[in-house]
Amino acid sequence: MLKLLNKNLFLLLIYFIVSLAGYIIIALTNHLFYNRLFGNTNFKYLESPLTILIYFFLIVSFLLIIFKLPEKDFKQYFKLIIICSLLIAVVLLFLPPITSSDAWQYIMQAKIYNFYHANPYVTAPAQFPNDILTANISDPLMTVVYGPLFTGLTILLNLLSQSNIYLNIFFLKLVNLLLIIATAYIIFKLLKQYNKEKLYSGLFFFITNPLIFYETLLNGHNDIIMIFPLVLAIYFLFKNKLFWVLPLIFISALIKPLSLILLPIFFIYLLLKKYSLLKFLGSLIVSSLIFILSWLPFYQGPQTWSGWQKLGSQTNHWLLLAAARLNFNLVASRTILLTFFLLCLFFILSLIYKNRNYYLSGYNFFKPLIMITIIYFLLASFWLHAWYLLILLPFLTFYLSKRRLLIFYFAFYCFVLTYGFLLDNLLL
Repeated sequence: MLKLLNKNLFLLLIYFIVSLAGYIIIALTNHLFYNRLFGNTNFKYLESPLTILIYFFLIVSFLLIIFKLPEKDFKQYFKLIIICSLLIAVVLLFLPPITSSDAWQYIMQAKIYNFYHANPYVTAPAQFPNDILTANISDPLMTVVYGPLFTGLTILLNLLSQSNIYLNIFFLKLVNLLLIIATAYIIFKLLKQYNKEKLYSGLFFFITNPLIFYETLLNGHNDIIMIFPLVLAIYFLFKNKLFWVLPLIFISALIKPLSLILLPIFFIYLLLKKYSLLKFLGSLIVSSLIFILSWLPFYQGPQTWSGWQKLGSQTNHWLLLAAARLNFNLVASRTILLTFFLLCLFFILSLIYKNRNYYLSGYNFFKPLIMITIIYFLLASFWLHAWYLLILLPFLTFYLSKRRLLIFYFAFYCFVLTYGFLLDNLLL
Protein backbone atom coordinates (compact mmCIF):
# COMPACT_ATOMS: atom_id res chain seq x y z
CA MET A 1 0.00 0.00 0.00
CA LEU A 2 2.84 2.38 0.87
CA LYS A 3 4.45 1.73 -2.49
CA LEU A 4 1.18 2.44 -4.24
CA LEU A 5 0.76 5.72 -2.38
CA ASN A 6 4.35 6.70 -3.19
CA LYS A 7 3.71 5.88 -6.83
CA ASN A 8 0.56 8.02 -6.86
CA LEU A 9 2.40 10.85 -5.10
CA PHE A 10 5.05 10.62 -7.80
CA LEU A 11 2.34 10.84 -10.48
CA LEU A 12 0.89 13.95 -8.85
CA LEU A 13 4.28 15.63 -8.67
CA ILE A 14 5.05 14.73 -12.28
CA TYR A 15 1.66 16.12 -13.34
CA PHE A 16 2.31 19.47 -11.64
CA ILE A 17 5.88 19.71 -12.95
CA VAL A 18 4.79 18.86 -16.50
CA SER A 19 1.88 21.33 -16.26
CA LEU A 20 4.11 24.19 -15.14
CA ALA A 21 6.71 23.35 -17.77
CA GLY A 22 4.00 23.05 -20.42
CA TYR A 23 2.58 26.53 -19.79
CA ILE A 24 6.06 28.08 -19.73
CA ILE A 25 7.00 26.32 -22.99
CA ILE A 26 3.78 27.59 -24.58
CA ALA A 27 4.76 31.10 -23.56
CA LEU A 28 8.41 30.81 -24.64
CA THR A 29 7.53 29.40 -28.06
CA ASN A 30 4.89 32.02 -28.71
CA HIS A 31 5.66 35.10 -30.79
CA LEU A 32 3.66 37.19 -28.37
CA PHE A 33 6.14 36.55 -25.55
CA TYR A 34 9.18 37.33 -27.67
CA ASN A 35 7.61 40.49 -29.07
CA ARG A 36 7.15 41.88 -25.58
CA LEU A 37 10.47 40.54 -24.31
CA PHE A 38 12.33 42.53 -26.95
CA GLY A 39 10.16 45.63 -26.74
CA ASN A 40 8.13 45.11 -29.92
CA THR A 41 4.81 46.99 -29.80
CA ASN A 42 3.07 44.31 -31.82
CA PHE A 43 1.80 41.73 -29.33
CA LYS A 44 -0.90 39.98 -31.30
CA TYR A 45 -1.71 36.51 -30.08
CA LEU A 46 -0.74 33.31 -31.82
CA GLU A 47 -2.26 29.89 -31.35
CA SER A 48 0.25 27.51 -32.88
CA PRO A 49 -0.14 23.76 -33.46
CA LEU A 50 2.57 23.23 -30.84
CA THR A 51 0.50 25.18 -28.30
CA ILE A 52 -2.53 23.00 -28.97
CA LEU A 53 -0.54 19.75 -28.83
CA ILE A 54 1.04 20.65 -25.47
CA TYR A 55 -2.31 21.75 -24.09
CA PHE A 56 -4.07 18.56 -25.23
CA PHE A 57 -1.31 16.52 -23.61
CA LEU A 58 -1.94 18.36 -20.31
CA ILE A 59 -5.68 17.64 -20.57
CA VAL A 60 -5.11 13.92 -21.17
CA SER A 61 -2.62 13.80 -18.26
CA PHE A 62 -5.17 15.50 -16.02
CA LEU A 63 -7.89 12.99 -16.92
CA LEU A 64 -5.54 10.07 -16.24
CA ILE A 65 -4.84 11.46 -12.77
CA ILE A 66 -8.58 11.88 -12.10
CA PHE A 67 -9.37 8.34 -13.28
CA LYS A 68 -6.39 6.57 -11.69
CA LEU A 69 -5.99 8.03 -8.21
CA PRO A 70 -8.40 6.96 -5.43
CA GLU A 71 -10.16 9.52 -3.24
CA LYS A 72 -7.95 8.76 -0.23
CA ASP A 73 -4.86 9.87 -2.15
CA PHE A 74 -6.40 13.21 -3.08
CA LYS A 75 -7.21 13.65 0.61
CA GLN A 76 -3.80 12.58 1.86
CA TYR A 77 -1.89 14.83 -0.55
CA PHE A 78 -4.35 17.71 -0.57
CA LYS A 79 -1.97 20.22 1.06
CA LEU A 80 0.59 19.41 -1.62
CA ILE A 81 -2.11 19.85 -4.29
CA ILE A 82 -2.98 23.30 -2.91
CA ILE A 83 0.67 24.40 -2.75
CA CYS A 84 1.47 23.20 -6.28
CA SER A 85 -1.72 24.73 -7.70
CA LEU A 86 -0.94 28.10 -6.12
CA LEU A 87 2.63 27.94 -7.43
CA ILE A 88 1.41 27.37 -10.99
CA ALA A 89 -1.24 30.07 -10.57
CA VAL A 90 1.32 32.64 -9.38
CA VAL A 91 3.61 31.87 -12.32
CA LEU A 92 0.70 32.24 -14.77
CA LEU A 93 -0.15 35.64 -13.27
CA PHE A 94 3.13 36.97 -14.66
CA LEU A 95 2.91 35.35 -18.10
CA PRO A 96 1.17 37.34 -20.85
CA PRO A 97 -2.07 36.13 -22.45
CA ILE A 98 -0.90 33.74 -25.15
CA THR A 99 -3.64 32.57 -27.50
CA SER A 100 -6.36 35.19 -27.15
CA SER A 101 -6.55 38.97 -27.42
CA ASP A 102 -9.67 39.27 -25.25
CA ALA A 103 -7.76 40.58 -22.23
CA TRP A 104 -6.32 43.37 -24.35
CA GLN A 105 -9.82 44.16 -25.57
CA TYR A 106 -11.04 44.45 -21.97
CA ILE A 107 -8.27 46.94 -21.24
CA MET A 108 -8.88 48.97 -24.39
CA GLN A 109 -12.59 49.26 -23.69
CA ALA A 110 -11.84 50.46 -20.15
CA LYS A 111 -9.29 52.91 -21.56
CA ILE A 112 -11.93 54.30 -23.93
CA TYR A 113 -13.98 55.25 -20.88
CA ASN A 114 -11.14 56.45 -18.60
CA PHE A 115 -8.68 58.03 -21.02
CA TYR A 116 -10.72 58.99 -24.09
CA HIS A 117 -13.85 59.84 -22.05
CA ALA A 118 -16.15 57.98 -24.44
CA ASN A 119 -18.75 55.24 -23.99
CA PRO A 120 -17.21 51.85 -24.89
CA TYR A 121 -20.69 50.49 -25.68
CA VAL A 122 -21.07 52.90 -28.59
CA THR A 123 -17.43 53.77 -29.38
CA ALA A 124 -15.26 51.11 -30.99
CA PRO A 125 -11.48 50.88 -30.49
CA ALA A 126 -11.06 51.50 -34.24
CA GLN A 127 -11.86 55.17 -33.59
CA PHE A 128 -8.46 55.43 -31.89
CA PRO A 129 -6.14 53.99 -34.56
CA ASN A 130 -2.97 55.38 -32.98
CA ASP A 131 -3.49 53.57 -29.71
CA ILE A 132 -1.12 50.62 -29.26
CA LEU A 133 -3.99 48.39 -28.10
CA THR A 134 -6.15 49.01 -31.18
CA ALA A 135 -3.69 47.26 -33.47
CA ASN A 136 -3.49 44.23 -31.23
CA ILE A 137 -7.09 43.16 -30.66
CA SER A 138 -8.94 40.74 -32.87
CA ASP A 139 -11.84 43.03 -33.83
CA PRO A 140 -11.23 46.77 -33.31
CA LEU A 141 -14.63 47.53 -34.85
CA MET A 142 -16.45 45.71 -32.03
CA THR A 143 -17.91 47.65 -29.13
CA VAL A 144 -18.43 46.03 -25.72
CA VAL A 145 -20.36 42.73 -25.74
CA TYR A 146 -20.20 42.11 -22.00
CA GLY A 147 -22.45 43.23 -19.20
CA PRO A 148 -22.02 46.60 -17.47
CA LEU A 149 -20.86 45.07 -14.19
CA PHE A 150 -17.85 43.53 -15.92
CA THR A 151 -17.19 46.75 -17.83
CA GLY A 152 -17.34 48.66 -14.54
CA LEU A 153 -14.81 46.24 -13.03
CA THR A 154 -12.41 46.67 -15.95
CA ILE A 155 -12.73 50.46 -15.67
CA LEU A 156 -11.85 50.27 -11.97
CA LEU A 157 -8.85 47.97 -12.59
CA ASN A 158 -7.68 50.26 -15.39
CA LEU A 159 -7.76 53.21 -12.98
CA LEU A 160 -5.85 51.26 -10.32
CA SER A 161 -3.18 50.29 -12.85
CA GLN A 162 -2.96 53.90 -14.11
CA SER A 163 -3.36 52.53 -17.64
CA ASN A 164 -0.19 50.45 -17.39
CA ILE A 165 -1.00 47.58 -19.75
CA TYR A 166 0.92 44.84 -17.98
CA LEU A 167 -0.13 45.90 -14.49
CA ASN A 168 -3.71 45.98 -15.78
CA ILE A 169 -3.37 42.41 -17.10
CA PHE A 170 -1.93 41.35 -13.74
CA PHE A 171 -4.89 42.86 -11.88
CA LEU A 172 -7.37 41.12 -14.20
CA LYS A 173 -5.69 37.77 -13.62
CA LEU A 174 -5.44 38.41 -9.87
CA VAL A 175 -9.21 38.97 -9.73
CA ASN A 176 -9.64 35.70 -11.63
CA LEU A 177 -7.41 33.87 -9.14
CA LEU A 178 -9.26 35.26 -6.11
CA LEU A 179 -12.61 34.26 -7.61
CA ILE A 180 -11.31 30.78 -8.46
CA ILE A 181 -10.43 30.38 -4.77
CA ALA A 182 -13.83 31.75 -3.69
CA THR A 183 -15.68 29.49 -6.15
CA ALA A 184 -13.63 26.49 -4.99
CA TYR A 185 -14.64 27.24 -1.40
CA ILE A 186 -18.35 27.22 -2.31
CA ILE A 187 -17.88 23.97 -4.25
CA PHE A 188 -16.13 22.55 -1.17
CA LYS A 189 -19.16 23.44 0.99
CA LEU A 190 -21.57 21.85 -1.50
CA LEU A 191 -19.46 18.71 -2.00
CA LYS A 192 -19.09 18.29 1.75
CA GLN A 193 -22.85 18.18 2.14
CA TYR A 194 -24.00 16.42 -1.03
CA ASN A 195 -21.10 14.35 -2.37
CA LYS A 196 -18.65 13.89 0.49
CA GLU A 197 -17.14 10.73 -0.96
CA LYS A 198 -15.72 12.84 -3.83
CA LEU A 199 -14.83 15.89 -1.76
CA TYR A 200 -11.09 16.07 -2.41
CA SER A 201 -11.07 14.68 -5.94
CA GLY A 202 -13.84 17.15 -6.79
CA LEU A 203 -11.77 20.05 -5.52
CA PHE A 204 -8.72 18.73 -7.39
CA PHE A 205 -10.85 18.55 -10.54
CA PHE A 206 -11.75 22.23 -10.24
CA ILE A 207 -8.65 23.98 -8.91
CA THR A 208 -6.06 22.09 -10.99
CA ASN A 209 -8.12 21.81 -14.16
CA PRO A 210 -6.13 22.73 -17.31
CA LEU A 211 -9.08 24.81 -18.49
CA ILE A 212 -8.87 26.92 -15.33
CA PHE A 213 -5.12 27.38 -15.66
CA TYR A 214 -5.08 27.96 -19.42
CA GLU A 215 -8.23 30.00 -20.04
CA THR A 216 -8.53 32.14 -16.89
CA LEU A 217 -5.01 32.45 -15.44
CA LEU A 218 -2.97 32.37 -18.64
CA ASN A 219 -5.26 33.98 -21.21
CA GLY A 220 -7.25 36.05 -18.71
CA HIS A 221 -10.77 35.25 -19.90
CA ASN A 222 -13.55 36.62 -17.70
CA ASP A 223 -15.72 33.49 -17.39
CA ILE A 224 -14.81 32.79 -13.76
CA ILE A 225 -16.11 36.26 -12.86
CA MET A 226 -19.47 35.21 -14.31
CA ILE A 227 -19.29 31.74 -12.74
CA PHE A 228 -18.73 32.90 -9.15
CA PRO A 229 -22.15 34.58 -8.61
CA LEU A 230 -23.80 31.70 -10.49
CA VAL A 231 -22.29 29.12 -8.09
CA LEU A 232 -23.14 31.36 -5.14
CA ALA A 233 -26.78 31.44 -6.35
CA ILE A 234 -26.78 27.63 -6.41
CA TYR A 235 -25.37 27.57 -2.87
CA PHE A 236 -28.15 29.88 -1.63
CA LEU A 237 -30.73 27.76 -3.45
CA PHE A 238 -29.44 24.64 -1.68
CA LYS A 239 -29.50 26.49 1.65
CA ASN A 240 -33.07 27.73 1.01
CA LYS A 241 -31.93 31.37 1.11
CA LEU A 242 -34.07 31.90 -1.93
CA PHE A 243 -34.34 35.69 -1.88
CA TRP A 244 -30.80 36.16 -3.23
CA VAL A 245 -30.95 33.55 -5.98
CA LEU A 246 -32.42 35.76 -8.71
CA PRO A 247 -30.27 38.84 -7.90
CA LEU A 248 -27.14 36.68 -8.13
CA ILE A 249 -28.22 35.21 -11.47
CA PHE A 250 -28.79 38.77 -12.74
CA ILE A 251 -25.35 39.80 -11.47
CA SER A 252 -23.83 36.84 -13.31
CA ALA A 253 -25.67 37.77 -16.52
CA LEU A 254 -24.64 41.44 -16.12
CA ILE A 255 -21.04 40.23 -16.23
CA LYS A 256 -21.51 37.89 -19.18
CA PRO A 257 -24.98 37.09 -20.58
CA LEU A 258 -24.22 33.39 -21.15
CA SER A 259 -25.63 32.47 -17.72
CA LEU A 260 -29.10 33.67 -18.85
CA ILE A 261 -29.65 30.31 -20.55
CA LEU A 262 -29.93 28.79 -17.04
CA LEU A 263 -32.46 31.32 -15.76
CA PRO A 264 -35.57 29.22 -16.69
CA ILE A 265 -34.17 26.28 -14.70
CA PHE A 266 -33.73 28.47 -11.63
CA PHE A 267 -37.24 29.82 -12.06
CA ILE A 268 -38.79 26.36 -12.01
CA TYR A 269 -36.69 25.33 -9.00
CA LEU A 270 -37.94 28.40 -7.11
CA LEU A 271 -41.49 27.44 -8.12
CA LEU A 272 -41.03 23.86 -6.92
CA LYS A 273 -39.63 25.06 -3.61
CA LYS A 274 -42.93 26.92 -3.13
CA TYR A 275 -41.27 30.30 -2.90
CA SER A 276 -43.81 32.85 -1.65
CA LEU A 277 -45.10 35.30 -4.25
CA LEU A 278 -44.32 38.32 -2.06
CA LYS A 279 -40.69 37.30 -1.56
CA PHE A 280 -40.39 36.44 -5.24
CA LEU A 281 -41.62 39.91 -6.21
CA GLY A 282 -39.18 41.47 -3.75
CA SER A 283 -36.34 39.44 -5.22
CA LEU A 284 -37.41 40.46 -8.72
CA ILE A 285 -37.48 44.14 -7.71
CA VAL A 286 -33.95 43.92 -6.30
CA SER A 287 -32.79 42.19 -9.50
CA SER A 288 -34.42 44.89 -11.62
CA LEU A 289 -32.75 47.65 -9.59
CA ILE A 290 -29.36 45.97 -10.07
CA PHE A 291 -30.06 45.77 -13.81
CA ILE A 292 -31.12 49.42 -14.13
CA LEU A 293 -28.39 50.90 -11.93
CA SER A 294 -25.63 48.93 -13.63
CA TRP A 295 -26.70 50.15 -17.07
CA LEU A 296 -27.24 53.82 -16.11
CA PRO A 297 -23.61 54.98 -16.66
CA PHE A 298 -23.52 53.49 -20.16
CA TYR A 299 -27.04 53.72 -21.57
CA GLN A 300 -27.33 55.79 -24.76
CA GLY A 301 -30.48 54.38 -26.33
CA PRO A 302 -30.65 51.32 -28.59
CA GLN A 303 -27.11 51.93 -29.86
CA THR A 304 -25.86 50.86 -26.42
CA TRP A 305 -26.25 47.26 -27.57
CA SER A 306 -24.72 47.77 -31.04
CA GLY A 307 -21.93 45.32 -30.19
CA TRP A 308 -24.43 42.53 -29.59
CA GLN A 309 -26.27 43.49 -32.79
CA LYS A 310 -23.01 43.24 -34.74
CA LEU A 311 -22.14 39.95 -33.07
CA GLY A 312 -25.62 38.65 -33.83
CA SER A 313 -25.09 39.31 -37.54
CA GLN A 314 -22.04 37.02 -37.54
CA THR A 315 -21.47 33.41 -36.63
CA ASN A 316 -18.67 30.89 -36.21
CA HIS A 317 -20.93 27.95 -35.32
CA TRP A 318 -20.34 24.94 -37.56
CA LEU A 319 -24.04 24.25 -38.17
CA LEU A 320 -24.74 27.83 -39.27
CA LEU A 321 -21.60 28.00 -41.39
CA ALA A 322 -22.59 24.70 -43.04
CA ALA A 323 -26.07 26.09 -43.71
CA ALA A 324 -24.52 29.20 -45.24
CA ARG A 325 -22.31 27.05 -47.50
CA LEU A 326 -25.49 25.29 -48.68
CA ASN A 327 -27.00 28.71 -49.45
CA PHE A 328 -29.58 28.52 -46.66
CA ASN A 329 -30.80 31.81 -45.26
CA LEU A 330 -28.83 32.61 -42.08
CA VAL A 331 -31.81 34.09 -40.22
CA ALA A 332 -34.00 31.09 -41.12
CA SER A 333 -31.28 28.66 -40.05
CA ARG A 334 -30.89 30.44 -36.72
CA THR A 335 -34.62 30.44 -36.17
CA ILE A 336 -34.83 26.68 -36.78
CA LEU A 337 -31.94 25.90 -34.41
CA LEU A 338 -33.29 28.27 -31.76
CA THR A 339 -36.69 26.61 -32.02
CA PHE A 340 -35.10 23.19 -31.45
CA PHE A 341 -33.27 24.58 -28.42
CA LEU A 342 -36.47 26.07 -26.95
CA LEU A 343 -38.26 22.74 -27.47
CA CYS A 344 -35.42 20.98 -25.62
CA LEU A 345 -35.63 23.57 -22.84
CA PHE A 346 -39.39 23.04 -22.54
CA PHE A 347 -38.84 19.27 -22.39
CA ILE A 348 -36.22 19.60 -19.65
CA LEU A 349 -38.42 21.96 -17.62
CA SER A 350 -41.29 19.49 -17.97
CA LEU A 351 -38.98 16.69 -16.86
CA ILE A 352 -37.95 18.65 -13.77
CA TYR A 353 -41.56 19.42 -12.89
CA LYS A 354 -42.69 15.82 -13.39
CA ASN A 355 -39.78 14.36 -11.38
CA ARG A 356 -39.50 17.16 -8.85
CA ASN A 357 -38.61 14.92 -5.91
CA TYR A 358 -35.68 13.47 -7.81
CA TYR A 359 -34.27 16.77 -9.06
CA LEU A 360 -34.73 18.51 -5.71
CA SER A 361 -32.74 15.83 -3.91
CA GLY A 362 -28.98 16.08 -3.55
CA TYR A 363 -26.85 17.09 -6.49
CA ASN A 364 -29.35 15.80 -9.10
CA PHE A 365 -30.09 19.52 -9.41
CA PHE A 366 -27.01 19.87 -11.65
CA LYS A 367 -28.15 17.41 -14.34
CA PRO A 368 -30.60 19.79 -16.06
CA LEU A 369 -28.01 22.59 -15.90
CA ILE A 370 -25.47 20.39 -17.69
CA MET A 371 -28.02 19.15 -20.26
CA ILE A 372 -29.38 22.56 -21.25
CA THR A 373 -25.91 24.14 -21.46
CA ILE A 374 -24.57 21.40 -23.74
CA ILE A 375 -27.68 21.56 -25.93
CA TYR A 376 -27.30 25.33 -26.15
CA PHE A 377 -23.71 25.03 -27.31
CA LEU A 378 -24.63 22.34 -29.85
CA LEU A 379 -27.66 24.10 -31.30
CA ALA A 380 -28.27 27.69 -30.34
CA SER A 381 -24.94 29.39 -29.65
CA PHE A 382 -24.41 31.60 -32.68
CA TRP A 383 -20.89 32.40 -31.50
CA LEU A 384 -18.89 29.71 -29.69
CA HIS A 385 -15.40 29.67 -28.23
CA ALA A 386 -13.79 26.87 -26.24
CA TRP A 387 -13.55 28.88 -23.01
CA TYR A 388 -17.35 29.27 -22.92
CA LEU A 389 -17.42 25.65 -21.70
CA LEU A 390 -15.86 26.75 -18.40
CA ILE A 391 -19.40 27.39 -17.16
CA LEU A 392 -19.88 23.61 -16.85
CA LEU A 393 -16.86 22.91 -14.64
CA PRO A 394 -18.49 23.57 -11.24
CA PHE A 395 -21.39 21.24 -12.16
CA LEU A 396 -19.09 18.46 -13.34
CA THR A 397 -17.25 18.31 -9.99
CA PHE A 398 -20.28 16.34 -8.71
CA TYR A 399 -20.05 13.72 -11.47
CA LEU A 400 -16.47 12.48 -11.39
CA SER A 401 -17.69 8.89 -11.38
CA LYS A 402 -19.34 9.49 -14.78
CA ARG A 403 -16.25 8.92 -16.88
CA ARG A 404 -18.09 9.02 -20.19
CA LEU A 405 -19.52 12.43 -19.33
CA LEU A 406 -16.08 13.79 -18.45
CA ILE A 407 -14.53 12.34 -21.61
CA PHE A 408 -17.34 13.82 -23.71
CA TYR A 409 -16.88 17.22 -22.07
CA PHE A 410 -13.14 17.39 -22.66
CA ALA A 411 -13.46 15.92 -26.16
CA PHE A 412 -16.08 18.55 -27.00
CA TYR A 413 -13.84 21.28 -25.56
CA CYS A 414 -10.88 20.05 -27.63
CA PHE A 415 -13.07 19.89 -30.73
CA VAL A 416 -14.24 23.50 -30.26
CA LEU A 417 -10.66 24.66 -29.61
CA THR A 418 -9.33 22.86 -32.70
CA TYR A 419 -12.26 24.05 -34.78
CA GLY A 420 -11.57 27.64 -33.74
CA PHE A 421 -7.88 27.26 -34.60
CA LEU A 422 -8.68 25.85 -38.06
CA LEU A 423 -11.28 28.56 -38.67
CA ASP A 424 -8.86 31.34 -37.71
CA ASN A 425 -5.75 30.01 -39.40
CA LEU A 426 -6.73 27.80 -42.34
CA LEU A 427 -10.29 28.32 -43.48
CA LEU A 428 -10.57 32.11 -43.45
